[in-house]
Amino acid sequence: MAEPFVSVRKHIKWGDKPAGENTSTLVLTSADKHYVDIRVLNPDQPFPNDPSDSKAFSRLEWGFAGTAISTPAEYKDGELVKPAHTQWIHEVDNKIRHPGSDDRDEGFMYPVAGTSQVLEKGAMMNPDSGEVENYEELWEDLDIQKVGNEKSHVSWVLRSRSNGEEKGMVIRIGEWIQGVLRRGEEFSVGQWKWDSGKGWQRVLMIGNGLDLSEKLFGEQDILVGDTFMADNGLEWECKSVHIWT
Repeated sequence: MAEPFVSVRKHIKWGDKPAGENTSTLVLTSADKHYVDIRVLNPDQPFPNDPSDSKAFSRLEWGFAGTAISTPAEYKDGELVKPAHTQWIHEVDNKIRHPGSDDRDEGFMYPVAGTSQVLEKGAMMNPDSGEVENYEELWEDLDIQKVGNEKSHVSWVLRSRSNGEEKGMVIRIGEWIQGVLRRGEEFSVGQWKWDSGKGWQRVLMIGNGLDLSEKLFGEQDILVGDTFMADNGLEWECKSVHIWT
């Protein structure tokens, strides 16, 4: 089983247009290929303190989560002959994805030699033009840190338990936690990071749905099958745990 990883996007390029980046984009991918992807516009500008503020929602470029299906790269005599391919299944998404439309999220991965970066290439809908265009995204994997007194790296995946009205996922990998949740028409995203001097600190919150219990932010073990009740009455269940050195 592959190790979990944390990726940030360095730039995106559409067709022949120049590469650029106007978001803060962070993706957590667990060992069993669950992922949470959050993309926030204009990261250099102050963010509203009120998570329910409409200005906060306007800064959410994309928030989604689900499972990834990957095919490994093929090499011959040390040379790449077929790049790795990944398809991201969107199970929770702040954008409306129309059934039957050709809006698959998939790409081919080309490692950048001598770095921790990967160039993703594919074709998808450009939200600015409304057309399917070729794109390139440059991703960089971050070093994953241990938290507090933990002797190993820790990762877990939570899913919401509901009657179908809610659908959400929260992933922790090392010092990062982030999640997305849809409750009817309401959508929420949250992101936290461990600070060695202050403990877990909220980095981002949009919407009021991810009011998770602080028990999740302790250092106690979380086991598969454990359930947690959020302050808003939504129950979460741990679906997978991965611990590595």
